[in-house]
Amino acid sequence: GSSNVAVGMAALLNNTTASNNTAVGYQSLRANTTGANNTASGYQSLYSNTTGSTNTSVGRVASYSNTTGSYNTAVGEGALYTASTGSNNTALGKAAGDNITTGSSNIIIGSGVDAPSATASNQLNIGNTIYGNTSTGNVGIGTSSPSANIEVSDDDGAKLRLTRNDASVDPGNIVGSLEFYNKDADGQHISSYVRGIAQETYGRQGDLVFGTAGTNS
Repeated sequence: GSSNVAVGMAALLNNTTASNNTAVGYQSLRANTTGANNTASGYQSLYSNTTGSTNTSVGRVASYSNTTGSYNTAVGEGALYTASTGSNNTALGKAAGDNITTGSSNIIIGSGVDAPSATASNQLNIGNTIYGNTSTGNVGIGTSSPSANIEVSDDDGAKLRLTRNDASVDPGNIVGSLEFYNKDADGQHISSYVRGIAQETYGRQGDLVFGTAGTNS
């Protein structure tokens, strides 16, 4: 191999023909043979990698078990620790996504945050609060398996709050609005809506108004 950089005892120890690897730290990329374009920084980071390519692992034992997976990014001690063959995973934070084994295209953010499934793909978990399925585009708050574009779940009843930040609200002002918007060959327009309208100053009392395109110019 050529254009490799190895700094630390046993870093890139078994490399044969692979090129453009950077290994910094004790036994980083130790098992690598033909995997190319990898960057490993930290004690035993990408330790088990053999043929996986274009991985970036920063932190002690980050991506430790990866063997053939490629295009993974692990930042944080133990991030993606057990992922072995999955590709295109991104994990940011100490031990982030360390439960993933074979899943691919997962995004895990936060210290100690795991993927909902160790073997599934296209999962999103941000701080064990915001979840998603990147293949369907569904996003969940409080649920790891959203079945709609946006799903909010809570044991005590889910709440969605629309807040108007204003020092004063006059009667007739819109406090919040939910609009049903349509894009078609005829253009873009609001087809219907639900609005909260202040009845009096400061908006302590209000009306709920339902409207359609015919009543909304």
